Amino acid sequence: MPRRFTLAGLLLCVTFVGLILAILVPLWRHTQRVRTYADEIVAVAASADGSTFGVLVGDGRVLVWDSEGALKATLRTLGTFGGDLALSFNGKLAAVSPAEPNTYANVEPHGTVQVWDIAQDKVQRTLPVQASRLWFSPTEDSLLAINGPPWHYEIYSVANENPPRVLPSGTHAAFSPDGNWLAVGTIDSKIQIVNFASLHVERELIADADAKVGYARVAWSPDGHAIAAEALRDDETETIERWELATGRVERVRLRDKDDDLAPSGAYYTLTYSPDVRRLLIAAGGPGYKVLDAATLEPMPATNMRELSHVAGGLRGGAFIGARADTAELWDVATFRPRLRLYEPAPLNVWPAVCGSFIWLIVFASRHVSR
Repeated sequence: MPRRFTLAGLLLCVTFVGLILAILVPLWRHTQRVRTYADEIVAVAASADGSTFGVLVGDGRVLVWDSEGALKATLRTLGTFGGDLALSFNGKLAAVSPAEPNTYANVEPHGTVQVWDIAQDKVQRTLPVQASRLWFSPTEDSLLAINGPPWHYEIYSVANENPPRVLPSGTHAAFSPDGNWLAVGTIDSKIQIVNFASLHVERELIADADAKVGYARVAWSPDGHAIAAEALRDDETETIERWELATGRVERVRLRDKDDDLAPSGAYYTLTYSPDVRRLLIAAGGPGYKVLDAATLEPMPATNMRELSHVAGGLRGGAFIGARADTAELWDVATFRPRLRLYEPAPLNVWPAVCGSFIWLIVFASRHVSR
């Protein structure tokens, strides 16, 4: 006698298919996100006034928080690996440089820079520039972008459509706290102090005229009294230099000793001051990190900074943001400890579907036993 399908049996079959899809679809999506590094952190940023922090994630999301860790906005941008993120001095604007589709291997930027109004969740202006690094002025809505190739700096005013002002090429730049000056690292053994209004080089810091030095990172202290730089010398020695601007005195320490576990190249390091000007933070990813006394360049203990790859802080405020590959935390300046977990990827959760499948099996078995 042919078997007849009942409504209960049909519902049981549909439920089974739904449960299987509820397991397989999330697994597939999770695998795709892992494969494309969609949830990994590309860049972090902080506003100069210390009120706003943000991260750029591999799938283009920009998440923005206030200084207490409350989420202000989630922007859907074109940014990804090879791009950068910057926040305006008051935390109202976010600049994002995109790159090619996310394959994690991209290092050259591609596309245009988007300037977002965070509160309105919309693009305020699109800049026709390919940028690998972005910096907002600490006092106004001027955006500095390193454009290339060929590599040079372009300065845009977000408030109007005027063409950019152009600054000759350099390796890295940092604004002075008052926004009147730029410190520009070069590969020619000098740091140039540039007047931001006129773009004239007003001063050059040269540590050793006989050595070939390239500056990979530059940071201006929040009190305006010193400039720190990561120097790569021609003998492959990497050092941190601290320039006292009033006297021109320079101090340096080796960045990596033979027993250090820092990454082998400083090209990917983060160099920044803590907002209280007490510490110089060097995040390198992997197991490497280093915290120096900002005045003496003596090492300071900071085992809880292990594996930080990105750090950003404002010129004032009681917090800064630190990020690992796929997590971001708000750090307390006074205690130098994580205060709040800001971001981590959503966990894969298929347990409800798995539990439902077991229940389905029990129901299915009980129906067959009762026949």
